[in-house]
Amino acid sequence: WVDVIICVIILIAFIWLKIFENYEEKQLNQSTFYPSMYTIMISNLPVSATEDSLNRHFSNLLDNKYPIASCSIAYDNERDILESISRGDLIRKKKRLIHEHRYNCTYLRYQSNYNPVYIDNEIKKLRTEFFNNIKKIDQEIKNKHKVLEDLSKTHQLPLIAFITFNDEIASKLILKKYKSLNLISYYFSKHYFRLPNGNKSTKLLILDRAPEPSTIIWQNLRYDYINRLLRKSITTFLCLVLIFISVSLTFGAKYYSLRYDSASGSATSTCPANFESLTREQQQQLVVNSPNYLHCYCSRYNDFTLARDKYCKDYLNQKLSSE
Repeated sequence: WVDVIICVIILIAFIWLKIFENYEEKQLNQSTFYPSMYTIMISNLPVSATEDSLNRHFSNLLDNKYPIASCSIAYDNERDILESISRGDLIRKKKRLIHEHRYNCTYLRYQSNYNPVYIDNEIKKLRTEFFNNIKKIDQEIKNKHKVLEDLSKTHQLPLIAFITFNDEIASKLILKKYKSLNLISYYFSKHYFRLPNGNKSTKLLILDRAPEPSTIIWQNLRYDYINRLLRKSITTFLCLVLIFISVSLTFGAKYYSLRYDSASGSATSTCPANFESLTREQQQQLVVNSPNYLHCYCSRYNDFTLARDKYCKDYLNQKLSSE
């Protein structure tokens, strides 16, 4: 039961920490300014959404009283990001090769204990290898440029928009209007937070306060709330399974340990004070008369000896089953 109590205490402590962490964060943020205070995040964008259409929509929503500083749309371009990262790695690899080649050639030139002809030959070999590697990397970089150029010509699905206002009040007003929507206006509002989605239909926008720019992982913007909830559920389930297995193994080990101690008598009795001074025959007679002292007699021998001793066979079986 101690393990169960400890697990419950850890769970309660985690929940408490989570709740009060959010509370402390709100208290600290009251006297701190962040870029996110001026910015709102918009999701569930229609396919035809553009920066201009969003600017017009939210300017009209605020009666053109609060100017918009900037509007940016994040598109579903995970492959673009990964290809750009890969291209950057290739460029850094090329620069590293150049520096390594310069170092190796300079190092060889200043080796006075080598034959000059040998040094020249080694430098020629290094240069041949260097130019081959550079040529290969240049071709890979050229291929990356071609892939990125082709990707830039394809239509990309808008995922998230970030609108920054010149005044913090504007972002608060927008979020206040959005949160004041009731169930009916949320689904049937024709103006507030809907944008044209083609075929005379509209799409409801989802608004929230923008996170800090440094905390955004752009490749992960494509995963919506449902997808994240599913991933969290799977992770939580696997963690609970592992915890269950761990607790089961712990209780199982304790069960077999108690079973072994109970069978051998070690859990309920100790050895007599003069047990070691008795002869083996006297010890065996004591075990026959008092089976609870069986562990005093058998625990001193190895498994091979226990298997040959008629008094310790049951003790050996219990020992092996508990292990």
